[in-house]
Amino acid sequence: MQEVTTKEQIQDELNGHEMVVLYFTGSTCGACQAIRSKLEAMLRTYPYVKGIEVNGAKWPHIAADYGVFTLPIFILFVRAKEVVRESKHVNLLNFEERILRYQSMLEE
Repeated sequence: MQEVTTKEQIQDELNGHEMVVLYFTGSTCGACQAIRSKLEAMLRTYPYVKGIEVNGAKWPHIAADYGVFTLPIFILFVRAKEVVRESKHVNLLNFEERILRYQSMLEE
């Protein structure tokens, strides 16, 4: 997953890919690291989905701009629009199903 540190980098990725997962993590968040590795493994099977990561603890102004006030959180964007937001009780299987659903809509 590519680490980004500016809103401009995020916008470039959103504009450059049809589907993007924006993952907000924290430096000292153990759950964030565990979820990150599972999310990365899942995204490897979907090369059409770009994964980017923001350290919300290090870049709180970026997290605030996206309405992120707790970590971890990940947001799925399709054609630069937010369509799914997962936090707290993360269900990666459900998230993966949503990726597949949006991908099938894009292919129609």
